[in-house]
Amino acid sequence: MKKLILLALLISACSKDTEVCGNITGGDYDRFADMYYLRIDGQKEYVDEKTYNSFFIGDYICVY
Repeated sequence: MKKLILLALLISACSKDTEVCGNITGGDYDRFADMYYLRIDGQKEYVDEKTYNSFFIGDYICVY
């Protein structure tokens, strides 16, 4: 039973289910993380390359 509870906690801790919405204020490629990111209302959010190339500064976006 303890292993099942621990497994459930680990799975839920790794999932990102918080939606972040706002205006894009910038973005770039983070070479250390090897990922693209967009700044949404100043907050850095990592996105895939397709998302990065599809939006522009000033656009409104929601990401998970």
